[in-house]
Amino acid sequence: RALVVPVLIARGGIDQKIPEALAGLDFGWDDATLTPHAGFAAWVLERAAGAAAAREAALPADGRFDTRGP
Repeated sequence: RALVVPVLIARGGIDQKIPEALAGLDFGWDDATLTPHAGFAAWVLERAAGAAAAREAALPADGRFDTRGP
């Protein structure tokens, strides 16, 4: 018996195809996705803040990139 743990953000897409794809196999799956989880919004905000901080750290001191080329 296998436990299926797909990382799906929301319902209404591939989640409906998983049981069909695994038909005939002995598996367990609770049909849950990430968005109903209480910590999902906090995780998204944390990742966005980290990405913004990394981008800011990569900017030159004057905040501009030289796009003129070599």
